[in-house]
Amino acid sequence: MKPITLTFTQEQLQVLNAALGDVPYRVAAPLIANINNQIQRQFDRREDDDAPTGSNYNLPVTDASPNNL
Repeated sequence: MKPITLTFTQEQLQVLNAALGDVPYRVAAPLIANINNQIQRQFDRREDDDAPTGSNYNLPVTDASPNNL
């Protein structure tokens, strides 16, 4: 299946995460994890672009559990 690219503001992502919190965990968890992974990769790319050569700085991995929505 071909990926679809969507663009959200931080506020819109917060609403989406809150809405997913109302869906059963077994349904929402894979989607939340996927969204968090995509966000993390974008932050990592930004850090790689901004970081001096040889930097090992990494952002913490986000937790997709429903308690952290």
